[in-house]
Amino acid sequence: MLEIVMCEDNTELLNIYKLIVNNEIIANQFPGDLILATSNPTDVLELIEQTPDPENSRLYILDIEFSDSLVKGLDLGMAIRKADTTAKIVFITTHDELAPTIFRYKVEPLDMIEKDRGIKHIEQELIKDMHLARERQIHPSDDQTDYFIISDRARVRRVPVFEIDYFTTGDSAIHKVVLHATNTVIEFRDTLKRISMALPQFYRLDKQTLLNTKRIASVDMATDRIVFVDGSELIGSKQTIKLLHQALQDMKH
Repeated sequence: MLEIVMCEDNTELLNIYKLIVNNEIIANQFPGDLILATSNPTDVLELIEQTPDPENSRLYILDIEFSDSLVKGLDLGMAIRKADTTAKIVFITTHDELAPTIFRYKVEPLDMIEKDRGIKHIEQELIKDMHLARERQIHPSDDQTDYFIISDRARVRRVPVFEIDYFTTGDSAIHKVVLHATNTVIEFRDTLKRISMALPQFYRLDKQTLLNTKRIASVDMATDRIVFVDGSELIGSKQTIKLLHQALQDMKH
């Protein structure tokens, strides 16, 4: 059984999210239970204080901004992660620019769903995330994936994760990604969002780039240059390099 908790200060949206989740539970017999749906983040804090070690795995669906509360979604996510290291957290937000900050504070969300893409998109992503959380509840695995699997009509390729430097979005078509690894460059159909869910230990530098921080040899703040252990290089912006440098420092502590 997957326990589901949601917090959204817009009551109209909260009711829509409740309808989506309950419909999946009832109509499709999803093994879950919506134990709390609230517009007040304090209710969630009280829940995790009362049950710091829940018997069942939990999926938290959170807004990032609560207009009438001193508690922010990021603070709430940090409190949840501190109390429950196995909790699955999904943010539904218009603030995708906060992704590097969320990484820095080690909230490790399962997903970030963009509100401004509409209710249909939110519904599709929420249902996917419910099933992904359930799958990880049944088959818990180490975040350190041994191989990244690329499958297309022609063949299946297995790339050792420890050889991957970074992923970028492709220039040739929508939903194309380029994998950059030791002596290997592969373009394939996928999205960085899905890859970041499969490889949560990777760092989202910006909307176009996903990094393997374990492969970074150095970060040059003067030239905004990232150098990997195999000698390959990547240029970032002043802001993204600054955030990356801070994230790498935080990882050492």
